[in-house]
Amino acid sequence: MTIVDQQEEEVIVGSDDSHMIVSNIPYRAHNISGVLNKHSIIVAPADDSLKRDFGIYELFNANDPQTKYFAWFVRPDAPKKSAIETFLAHYEVIKNAEGDVHIPSLVAARPIKKFHFGMDNIQQSEHDADWRRPAMILKMPAHCVFLVAVRTLSPTASAPSWLALAVGYGLVNALNSLHEKGFIHRFVTPWNFMVPMPFTMDNITKKMIIMDLSLAKRWDPDSISDVSVRFSGTVKYSSLRALNFRTVGPADDLISVIFIVAELISGKIPWRSVSKFEKCIALRQKFAESIEFRRLPRELRKLYTDLCNTSPADCPAIDNVKEAFESALKRRDGDDWSIKPMPDWLEMPTE
Repeated sequence: MTIVDQQEEEVIVGSDDSHMIVSNIPYRAHNISGVLNKHSIIVAPADDSLKRDFGIYELFNANDPQTKYFAWFVRPDAPKKSAIETFLAHYEVIKNAEGDVHIPSLVAARPIKKFHFGMDNIQQSEHDADWRRPAMILKMPAHCVFLVAVRTLSPTASAPSWLALAVGYGLVNALNSLHEKGFIHRFVTPWNFMVPMPFTMDNITKKMIIMDLSLAKRWDPDSISDVSVRFSGTVKYSSLRALNFRTVGPADDLISVIFIVAELISGKIPWRSVSKFEKCIALRQKFAESIEFRRLPRELRKLYTDLCNTSPADCPAIDNVKEAFESALKRRDGDDWSIKPMPDWLEMPTE
């Protein structure tokens, strides 16, 4: 997979009476342009507010225009070591996930010799690329948006409890697919999952897509030991065990899901905007005493307690986890919860 080569290192874009005007395009991730595999055109960066080691780009495939494809490039400014680790974490999961509705399908994975950057209909080749950056082309089942849109589109930055529970249920299904393959995610946030459009209960609960696998790691219960480790994840949604620099397991991914549900219901979680580890740890320890915790359905309060007491060497019984969400949804909306229409503010066009 290569971006179409161009020989120019500078691009002449115009002139006046005295001299030629030369464009120097900034080497930034959002300016990457070109053609991949001879028939996939980079259309635009994905609408992603999170800065990652890689950039996500929407593609148009001339041979398959109805299917949604994305390119995944290591950012020009990403540190080489962490970028390679990120790429390998993704590749390790995706290469064996063909047909899994929760994980993008791998089309190609090869290094890029050099980038080409575009701006105002001008393209310019990268000067002296210092290394061949890894890249992937991924196929998506449909047009998707990041899960965080549920909060950003809400006029109150919160969601009805039934919708928050549906989001949690969808995250559980997506993470279970990963856990069954022998991996843990370790980076569960609304910015790392996508929902196919339009927003429906079916798309949210059954078709949630894991878009970022940067910290995914093989999980072998036979070799797990509760030892001190380097922190990996996000301070906002990681479990207390992760913040204490301890070995994590599948239960910690699911604890992050409960934090996301609590945030959707209340519009915030107790440690919002807190960045210091010590303060976050203290607030996590008192989460069960918070109003955000008390607003959770009793089924999720019990589930949270059970997950906190689960060893990183054990995988929670997925049927019990799903039952907690299903029971809370049924108790509120009966057996028709799965066909409940979306709130008006969440209605979006399919394209």
